[in-house]
Amino acid sequence: DGGKVRLPQNDGLAERMRKRNLEFELRYGAHGHTARAMEKLSERQEELLRVVVSCGMYPNLALPHEKNKERAASDCVFHTRQVPFVNLHPSSSMFAEAATALSPWEGFAFGSILQTHLPFLLHVTRCPVLPVVLLGAAVVDTSPDCRMLIADEWLQLTFEDAEDCLDALEQAYLLRISIQRSLDDQVAQLFEADCEDDVEGEFAEATLPKPPPSAPLRLRQLARRSPKRCRGADLEARMLSFW
Repeated sequence: DGGKVRLPQNDGLAERMRKRNLEFELRYGAHGHTARAMEKLSERQEELLRVVVSCGMYPNLALPHEKNKERAASDCVFHTRQVPFVNLHPSSSMFAEAATALSPWEGFAFGSILQTHLPFLLHVTRCPVLPVVLLGAAVVDTSPDCRMLIADEWLQLTFEDAEDCLDALEQAYLLRISIQRSLDDQVAQLFEADCEDDVEGEFAEATLPKPPPSAPLRLRQLARRSPKRCRGADLEARMLSFW
């Protein structure tokens, strides 16, 4: 009817957002970390990313019920620290093979649990249980014969051979030290930290957490030797080997 159309008033919101996007692009667009994030990942990088994501999700770890292989996908249940029995959400890409997707030593790292008429796992990724637990747990207790581990007073892991248990603990201890130091270095480089009160390497080495007196003798001896730090490709290779 010849009426006029009034445009919504945004009080300059679009202009402010345009300026912020421009500032962000000028500040970070040519940054090395931003450029690398846009590159296609290699198979090795994808596996390393899976390691990081799975360990980062801990303690969100779901273990399959021993009877799952005999059940339909909709009836498969998993055990978590938060909820004793939980199902895999039907929208998951793993749902169709929920009964057979996991080997005896694997579980699902998950993002969250959705509670509806049933609790459902969301955003799952398959992962080996032992590496995730040993790299992510806050407390790991061992039995006197080193054939059993209890992680965070929740998950019990048993070994037939005590040497296998000690080997896993030693590898995890060395990796956790190296990962923490590498993360510190990366953060310092990312923010170009150059403070006068930076902590010297020798002091940082002395303040690393040590195994308690109750820990196996082999681990306490390892800590006293100031284990050699892994870096770069060597650290990646050790991580994937442990994985």
